[in-house]
Amino acid sequence: MEVYFVRHGKTDYNNKKLLQGRTDIDLNEEGLKQANTLGRELQTKNIDFIISSPLRRAQETAYSLNLNCPIFLDDRLIERELGEYEGKPVSTYDFPKYNDYNLNSKEKGVEGIQQVIERITKFINELKVNYSDSKVVVVSHGALLRYVPCYFEGIPEDGMIKTNVLNNCEYLYYKI
Repeated sequence: MEVYFVRHGKTDYNNKKLLQGRTDIDLNEEGLKQANTLGRELQTKNIDFIISSPLRRAQETAYSLNLNCPIFLDDRLIERELGEYEGKPVSTYDFPKYNDYNLNSKEKGVEGIQQVIERITKFINELKVNYSDSKVVVVSHGALLRYVPCYFEGIPEDGMIKTNVLNNCEYLYYKI
């Protein structure tokens, strides 16, 4: 199995450096162009299907890839709930606190990191069982996708998740 974990294209919130969370907003013009450009690159990969978060920015990215394959939605790919931080500047969010697996903070309505990692782990396990011979594009969000490497590399002993957020329309590739 080959999987391309793609972060959605750019939005106006990204340009303003605001936290989106589950706020359901559209791609902007640049985001649509990013998705089209990435789609041209992925066309040579013979993708079997796309699975996308149901949020509009992810769906618009999935469709704008123009890969001529089925697109499915999966709620497990939705962005991390950011509670009171949604719509606020990125600088207001305490990344170390909310990325500490052992602390698993849920303050201010933020979804606990352990729950987020559990969601993506179940999703990847199901992909491996049901689609072992497939080439798949998974379109999701920055906060969720930063935890994909934890599936493959494990949780650091100190519990501090330090993986970087992908830029818009960047992807992680894994051959499983």
